[in-house]
Amino acid sequence: MMVGGSIIGVSLAGRNFSVPADVDANFAAGGYENSIFRYGDGSSSIVQARSGPSISGLAVVISDDRGDREFLRTHQQRGDFIDVTVTLVSGAVWWGRGAIVGKIETSTKATSAPISIEFDGAVERQTGTGINADVVRLP
Repeated sequence: MMVGGSIIGVSLAGRNFSVPADVDANFAAGGYENSIFRYGDGSSSIVQARSGPSISGLAVVISDDRGDREFLRTHQQRGDFIDVTVTLVSGAVWWGRGAIVGKIETSTKATSAPISIEFDGAVERQTGTGINADVVRLP
């Protein structure tokens, strides 16, 4: 049975963040993106560009008491890849090394910040729980 819905939570560089229940984030698997190049004689060719996995539209709850805004900005400014774990309502847990890309703008009303992450290499589904978790590498 397929289950869709809220993201339970996100861990960025070891820090856990809550996610608003109505967030509808988008995962991109990565691989090749196709575009069509058309010629004057009516023929065409396919041009493939490599893209990495990413997640966009992911809002995380920001607590000024915890210094979340500064934490996110620090990791973005460093320009390094951090551990990212996303737990879905279905129980699926995804892990990868990613970087925060784009602007980090915090909503003062919703106390959340939508962020985008691009991953370095594969995003892996975790199976099991705790220290017994195994990694399943996706093609």
